[in-house]
This record gives sequence, structure tokens and C-alpha cells, in this order.
Amino acid sequence: MPDMGQQRQMVLDIETNEAIEKLRKNLQAAHYPRCEDVDYSSIDSRVFNTLEEGWIAPNAELVDAWFNQFKSTFKEYKSDEKLGYLLGLRGQSADRRIRAYRKGGETIPYGIWRNFLVITGRAVQEIPTVLGIFDMDKDQAVKSE
Repeated sequence: MPDMGQQRQMVLDIETNEAIEKLRKNLQAAHYPRCEDVDYSSIDSRVFNTLEEGWIAPNAELVDAWFNQFKSTFKEYKSDEKLGYLLGLRGQSADRRIRAYRKGGETIPYGIWRNFLVITGRAVQEIPTVLGIFDMDKDQAVKSE
């Protein structure tokens, strides 16, 4: 049986290959038309920015239109609760929070909005740079120069 370091490397290799395959599949996602309920010329482009680029929250009308378009396109996410779970909201309040974002009762947080943009292909998935792989056995560790 391989030692723990080798087992960890095997798992890392498998997960890396799975992530690469998922990125490849993402490039093949189906294409859908623009939402008829949105005036695209009025969208402030900063709603697509990252925080570092000066993101601003979208208005409730845009959130509502795009969420409704998504829910009508993907029947498995036809409810606010199911959409909330997809976007990372947990608990009984997922549906209330999605409704609040759609109706303007709450401003949608950056992370949830960014996740939605990535899931809908409106923003590129950010892949952070790995600066090092930690917690290796001493005999497997390689020091950077």
C-alpha cells in the first residue's frame, strides 16, 4: 500500500484531472438567447467586475429578470429555494433571500452574484494560483528557489 504522501498525491492528481475535465465541459455548455425582459444597453458593466475591479451590485430588476430566465430554462431550479441552494445559500431562508434579492428587499452579495454569473457563462470562472502544496512529508517536500 502506498504511504500517506503517495496516497495524497494520487488523490490530488485525480481531483486535478476531474477539474480540468469540468473546465472542458464548461466550454461546451448550451447557448441561450438574451433575456427578453432586460434592456442590455442599460446594464452598468461594473456588475460584471470583480471586487478588485470595482464591482457594484446589480439592480433588483436585473436580478429578477435573469433569475426568472434561469429558473424557466432549467426546470430543476424552478423555485427560489432550489436556485438558492445552487448559489450556495443553505437553510430554510434560501427561498426568502432569493426573493429579497429579486424584489429589492436586500442587495445581492458579491459572492452569490459572481457565482450566478459564472454558472450562466456571463463571467469567467476565476482559478486562483497555487503558490505551494503544503503538509507534505519531509522526504517529498521540494523547496522553491
